[in-house]
Amino acid sequence: MMNAVEVHELKKAYAHFDLYVPEFSIPYGSVMGLIGENGAGKTTLIRLLCGVTRADQGEITVLGTDQVRARELMNDVGVVTDEESLVPYMTAKETGVMMAGIYRNWDAERYAQLIRTLEVPQETRFGELSRGNRMKTALACAMSHNAKILLLDEATGGLDPLVRDHVLNLITEYAGQEGHSVLMSSHIVSDLEKACTDITFLHRGRVILSQPRDALLKKHGSIEELFLEMAERKTV
Repeated sequence: MMNAVEVHELKKAYAHFDLYVPEFSIPYGSVMGLIGENGAGKTTLIRLLCGVTRADQGEITVLGTDQVRARELMNDVGVVTDEESLVPYMTAKETGVMMAGIYRNWDAERYAQLIRTLEVPQETRFGELSRGNRMKTALACAMSHNAKILLLDEATGGLDPLVRDHVLNLITEYAGQEGHSVLMSSHIVSDLEKACTDITFLHRGRVILSQPRDALLKKHGSIEELFLEMAERKTV
């Protein structure tokens, strides 16, 4: 199997929005960037891939496993969302102890190293941390149980430029390891241009383009300008 993620005829409908993705894939070893306006469907797609949301129709395969059996994927998928995701009254140190009891491949040394490197206060409760430090703690957790794929929804949001740059380097380093892949959404297009090998554009619940980053840059010069142009064209 050449792809870490494969999607076929995926549909999810809400009262005022529906997502329809006929075909979508994330190759092993790639960092797929997901870009789109607010409400385009980025978070919905990520929630479907990690099993938080159930599709109305279609097939999702993650690491060769049908997503209906999502519990089997828990140890192999690292997820960071823009929502509160960890226990608010636990410190970073206590969170590490809890995660060791959840993930069979938890790497306590790796977690401690990331917490130190990202300068997360270890004795402050998660709910009392700044948004940036909450995201850094969640990232450290996602990268510390030897997951084969990371699903990151606005994971660099709220980080200052220097920390963001370091996180992007961690992401590209992670994806460079054999059998690893990343899907990351971001409103910061420069982050996607730097870290991603491939770019997918979502607009109003539809994939309007999915191609290698280098090919897009060579043809259009700027991912941001291309996205704004395509979004405007689809809106008119």
